[in-house]
Amino acid sequence: MELRASSPFTWLRLLQIAALLLLGAALASGQSVRWQPDRGALGFGQTTELQLIFEDCSPDGTPSLPAVPGLSIELAGQSQSWETINFSMTRRVILTYMARATQKGTLRIPSFETKTDKGTVRVRQAEFQVGEATVGQSGASLDSIVQSRLNLPDTDVWAGEVFPLSYTLSIARRFSAQLASNVEWSSTPLAAEDWAKPEMADVMVGGENRTVVTYRARAMSKEAGRVPLKQAQQLVNLQTGTSTFGLFARPTMEQFTITSQPVTLNVKPLPVPAPALFSGAVGEFTLSSKVVPVQATVGEPITWTLELAGVGNWPEITALPSRQVSKDFRVVQPQAKRTTKEGMLFEGTLSEDVVLIATKPGTYTLGPVRWSYFDPKAGEYRTLVTDTYTVTIAAAAPPPATSVAPSPVAPGGSATPGTLLNPSAQPPPSPALPRPIPRDPLPGESRGWEPLTGGALLSAAGSSVAALAVFWFGLALQRARKQDPARPRREARDRLLHVLVQSTSGPTPAQLKVTLESFRKESVVLLASTHLTPSAAQIQAQAAKASADGATWSVLWSEAERALFGSDAALPSDWRQRAEAAVRTFPLRPFNPLSSFRLRHLAPFLVWVVVCSWCFTSANAADATATYRSGKFVEAETTWRERVTTAPTDWIARHNLALALGQQDRWGEAAAHATAAYVQQPRDPSVRWHLELSLQRAGFTPGELVPFLSGNPVYRIAPLLSPTHWTLVLVGAAWCFVTAVCLQLYRSFHPGTTLLRTLALLLMTLSIVAGTLGFASLYLYRSLADPRAAVVWQTSVLRSIPTEAVANQKSSPLPAGSIGVIDKDFLGWRRLAFSNGQTGWVHAKDLVPLWRAPVRPPAAAKKK
Repeated sequence: MELRASSPFTWLRLLQIAALLLLGAALASGQSVRWQPDRGALGFGQTTELQLIFEDCSPDGTPSLPAVPGLSIELAGQSQSWETINFSMTRRVILTYMARATQKGTLRIPSFETKTDKGTVRVRQAEFQVGEATVGQSGASLDSIVQSRLNLPDTDVWAGEVFPLSYTLSIARRFSAQLASNVEWSSTPLAAEDWAKPEMADVMVGGENRTVVTYRARAMSKEAGRVPLKQAQQLVNLQTGTSTFGLFARPTMEQFTITSQPVTLNVKPLPVPAPALFSGAVGEFTLSSKVVPVQATVGEPITWTLELAGVGNWPEITALPSRQVSKDFRVVQPQAKRTTKEGMLFEGTLSEDVVLIATKPGTYTLGPVRWSYFDPKAGEYRTLVTDTYTVTIAAAAPPPATSVAPSPVAPGGSATPGTLLNPSAQPPPSPALPRPIPRDPLPGESRGWEPLTGGALLSAAGSSVAALAVFWFGLALQRARKQDPARPRREARDRLLHVLVQSTSGPTPAQLKVTLESFRKESVVLLASTHLTPSAAQIQAQAAKASADGATWSVLWSEAERALFGSDAALPSDWRQRAEAAVRTFPLRPFNPLSSFRLRHLAPFLVWVVVCSWCFTSANAADATATYRSGKFVEAETTWRERVTTAPTDWIARHNLALALGQQDRWGEAAAHATAAYVQQPRDPSVRWHLELSLQRAGFTPGELVPFLSGNPVYRIAPLLSPTHWTLVLVGAAWCFVTAVCLQLYRSFHPGTTLLRTLALLLMTLSIVAGTLGFASLYLYRSLADPRAAVVWQTSVLRSIPTEAVANQKSSPLPAGSIGVIDKDFLGWRRLAFSNGQTGWVHAKDLVPLWRAPVRPPAAAKKK
C-alpha cells in the first residue's frame, strides 16, 4: 500500500468544516435577553446597578423599557464580553442601568419585547422588594444619616401673600457627602421663585457633627384652603468605604435619593368685603406719580409717569389704575413697562408714561390716582393716593417769519491710521459727533462773580491750609486738656466748692453727712493723697507739699472726722466758711494751652492721616472659565454679566464678557465691553488684543481710542496705567511733596542733617515727576477718565426729549462707537453730553458705561 502526503487543499477544507461546526454550535445555543439580577432587595431612595444582558445578539437601538411606578431607571453605559467553553463561544452585550426606588413594597419590571439584530426577543419579568436603605457596611439607616424637609412659615398665610420658603438637607459629616443634583421640586399649585444658591453650615446635633445645606426661595398661593405641597427630592453621594489599588486608596461612593416629608400649607382667604378699587394685589407697594413739565404751551408734550413698585403677587398684577384727563388733551398712551429683578418673581415695578399734548390754553389738574391693595402684615386693605399736579398751558407763540436752519457740525478730525491685528490694516472710521439739536432750557436765574486774581486767589487757596491748621490745633488742644495731669485735681476742687456752696447753715443730719463725706472724698483727690483714708497729719503734709496752709487743712479734716464718726456730731458753725476759703485759696497750676503743641498731642492726627491714605478696596472676580471652555457661551455671558453688574470696575469680568459676546457674533456690544476693559487695565496684552479684534469685527473705533491704538509716541506713557491708577499717582505725589516739605522744615530746626536734605530733594523730585506724568496722562485720556463715560454699542437716535411718542421732536442719528458723558437719567433714558457741547437723550439699553453698571439689553437687542 502506498501512502501519500496530504495536500494543503485537504487541510484547508478540514479547517472550514471545523469553523462551520463551531458556528453551528454557537447558533444552536440560541439568543436571550435577561435582567441581572432579576430578583432581590432594593433600598428605598438608593441607587442600584441593574444589567440587561444580550447573549449572542445585540440591541437594535436603545431598548424601550416599560414604565414602573415607583422605580426610575436610567441607562448608564454599554459594554461587551466574550466567553468560550468547550469550543462554544458566547458573546454578550451588557447595558448597565442605574435603578432608584422611590416607593416601598414590591416592584415588578414586567416582561417586554425588545428588538435585536437577530430579531425580537422577550425579556422575562424581574421582581424586587424595596425596604429601608442602609448606608454601606455601617448598618445605619439612611434616615438617620440624611434628613430633608420643606420649611413653611410658623403662621398661616393669606391668599396671594408672598412668604419665605426653605428646603434644608442635614447630613452626618462622617460620610463625606457630596450633592449630586439640584433640588427637584414641583411648586404646583404654588407660584415660586427658583431656589437661591445653597448655604452651608456645620452644626452639632445629638453629639454628632452634621452639615446643613439650606436653599431659600419665596412662594405664593393664589387659592385659599389647605394646600398639600409636593415632596422635594435630591441626589446625594455618600462615602461608604474605601478601595485600594496598589499603594493608593480611593473612597467608595454610593448615590441615594433623599425625599422630604409631605407638608401642608394653610392659606387664609382675604377679608370681605374688599374695596371697590381692589384688583387683587397683595403685598407691600408704593405708587408714585410725576408730571414733567407742569408749565407748557399748546402743542408741547407733557409726560405723566405713573410707577407702581414693591414686593407682592406680581403675576396677578396686570395693569396700572386708570387716569382721568381733560378732553382738551390729545393722549398718546404706550404700553406699560414691567420690570422685575433678575431671578425675582415677586419684586418689580410697573411704569407707564402717558404723553399729553394740550390743544387749548388753561389750567388743568392731573390726579390724584388711587389704588387699593391688601397688606398681609397688617391684615387689612390699604389705598395709595398719588400727588395732585396743576398744569398751566399757555397759548402757542406765533411762528417766526423766517427760520435759519442750524449749520451742520463738522465731523471730528480724521484719525491717524494705526495698527490693529494686521500691521497693514487701517482702523475703522471714528463716528462723527451728532448734529446739533435743541438743548434743555436752563431753570432759574444765576449771578456770577469775576474771576479771582492775584492776592485774592492766593488767599482763597491758602485758606484751606489755614483751616487745616486750626482744626489740627483744636484736636491737639482737646487732647492736651484731656491728658493734663492736674485735671482730676481741678475737677475735684470744682466739685468740692459746689458741695460747700450748696450746703445750708442749718442742714439736717443726713445732709450734713453727705457734705462731710464729699469733703473727705474730694479732698483726697485735691491734695493728691496716696492714702484712701489719710490721717490729719498726712493731710497736713500733703497740703504743705502743695504750698497750702497745712494746719488749716488738718483742723478742717479733724473736725469733719469728729462730726462723722465721733459720739458728738456737732460741727463748728464757721466750718463751712473756713473750708470754702481753704478750697478757694488752694494753689493749683492752671492749664497751659501751649502744651497742645507737644508731639504726643499732635501725633494721633498724623497716624490717622497715614492710615487713611493707605486704605483701599478690592473685588474678586467670578470665574466662569469652565462654562466658557465647554462651549456654553450664553451661560458664561450670564455669569460674567452678573459680575459686571455688581462690580463694574472688574476689568477681568468685562474682558471675559466681551469674549462670550464675541463668540455669539454680538460684536458691537463686545467691542463696548472690551473698550471698558482696556480703559480699566490698558497694560494687559490679552485685553488689548481682543479690543483690536472686537473693533475690527464691530466696524467702528471710538475717536478717543484711536491715538492709543495707532502707536502715537505721545500716547505711550498714559496706557501704562489706568485713569484710576493715575489719580492714585497724583495723590501719592502730593503726599511725597508734603513729606519733602516737612523734612526740609525739620532740617531747618535741626541743622547738620545732610541725609534728610538728600532724602527731601529726592522725594520732591519724585513728586514733581509723578505729578506731571499723572496730570498729562489724565489729560490724554480725556472723557475716558470720567466715571460717567459711556460708549454707544449700536446705532441709535439722539432725541431732544426722553420719549418716542412725540414724532415731531428734533433728533439726530447716533453712530455706534460714540462716547459721551451721562449727566442725567429719566426712567429708561440717559442724557449724553459730547465734547462739542451737544446733549441729547438715548435709550439706556444702547449704552455701555465704562466705569459703572450697564443696563442688561433686552432679548431683541441681543441679536443685533
